[in-house]
This record gives sequence, structure tokens and C-alpha cells, in this order.
Amino acid sequence: MRILSPLILASAVLATPALAECTDQRLVFQPTSGKLGFRVEILPAEAGAKALVHRPFHSTPDTYQIVSERAADAGSQYVLVGPAGTLRFDVDPNGTAVIEANREIPSRWRLVCE
Repeated sequence: MRILSPLILASAVLATPALAECTDQRLVFQPTSGKLGFRVEILPAEAGAKALVHRPFHSTPDTYQIVSERAADAGSQYVLVGPAGTLRFDVDPNGTAVIEANREIPSRWRLVCE
């Protein structure tokens, strides 16, 4: 049983790449609906104030520039501009987020790494 525990833990880390990549100051979000393949990464200002939107069946993420960022006690708000146009990304203090976007991108997200 002691051998299985590390194997189960390793497979859980490999199955959730966002948690495995939590090594810097990125904010990583996944859809609350459980849709696989989607992920949003908000990168720190040192990385160029951008967001990466990962979609299923795409080998590279879409890059969005953060044109506005506002932090408050009630949460943070980001305005992203990229291939799908302008997206408003609102983050609550509890780590849930809402994207006002088209129907191709899920609208409700949860923070999985910071």
C-alpha cells in the first residue's frame, strides 16, 4: 500500500497540469463546468501583462494583452484583448471568475493555482 500512495499522487499531479505548473506567480483558472482542455493563465506584469487562453485541440494558447487591471477588496477585474476580441475577466476574492465572452469559451471559472 505504501508503494501505491506515491504512484497515485504522481498520477494526480500529471493528470492536472495546471497544479503541476504552480511554480511562479501566475493565476491559473479552469472552467467550473469541468470542460477539459480549457485553461486561462494570468501572467504577472514582469512577463508582459498578458493572459494565455488554452483551448481544446489547439497546440498553442491564444495570447491576450491585459489592457486594464483593477484590484479591490471585492476582487479583481481584467480587460483582455486578443483573437476573440475584448474579454472582461472578473475575479472574486474567493477565487471564482466570470468571463464575458462568446459561447465558445466557458463563462465560469475557478482558481486552481496562484
